[in-house]
Amino acid sequence: MRSTRDFAIYLIVTVFMCLLSIQQGLSLRWIKFDVPSPVNRGSDVVLTCKFDLEREHLYSVNWYKNEDEFYSSKPHHSPPKTSSKRGVSIDLARSDSQHVTLKSVDFESAGTYRCEVLADGPTFKTLVRSGMMEIVDLPNGRPVLTGGEKKYRPGDIVSVNCSVPMSMPAAVLTWYINNQKAQKKYLKEYPLEEDSEGRKSATLGLTFTAQRCHFSEGQLTLTCNATVHSLYAEHALHTGVAAHPVSAHFGDNVNGSESVSGCVRVLLVLPTACLLILFKFL
Repeated sequence: MRSTRDFAIYLIVTVFMCLLSIQQGLSLRWIKFDVPSPVNRGSDVVLTCKFDLEREHLYSVNWYKNEDEFYSSKPHHSPPKTSSKRGVSIDLARSDSQHVTLKSVDFESAGTYRCEVLADGPTFKTLVRSGMMEIVDLPNGRPVLTGGEKKYRPGDIVSVNCSVPMSMPAAVLTWYINNQKAQKKYLKEYPLEEDSEGRKSATLGLTFTAQRCHFSEGQLTLTCNATVHSLYAEHALHTGVAAHPVSAHFGDNVNGSESVSGCVRVLLVLPTACLLILFKFL
């Protein structure tokens, strides 16, 4: 008798949990949330707050920037309610309950954006997500090189500077010698220049002594790469030829790097040893 009652209780609990699971599966849920970042200054941005009501009824969708509400959409309420906020200019023609379009974003548009989706009663289920938006201002142009010579001899000092136009944040600069990354000891970082809007211009110098094997193909090639996040990637080249035909000497350094990017230091000892062993057995 007891086992029958226990089984009945188990069956009731199982059915209840199944029904609860089904009910939860049919409730308000996220499909996609997106706050683009980084974003180029002056561009339009679409904030996405996409959800599935399932069997719920929507009460409201609210957007906040740094805790201040700037957009509220409710069914049967048109147009949506908007509030004036610094850095937030809404394109109502391209906005709805699941997307909000911001026009021509500026530095003041940066911040934390939060979407709040509220279902109607009796459940009043709520979805909340937030994301950071960073605004960048890309350089208006490519890197510029100064210094350097058209011809070099082994022993000459090679000195070139690479500068990038104003941007926010400052561009990241990287020097390459004959396609190999230059060692840190050859680099000189200059103080950032800054304008009234907070944009910065970066300059990175490269100085090293030319060696014979820098001219293994009769030419020295220096490359300055400039990047700002994944939105800007440009480079500038400097080439100098050998003043007189030269050949790479054993032990010279091709790329200004003694470790990974150094001259091809062919170890002649090993091949020689192999030949001696081979002749011994002949």
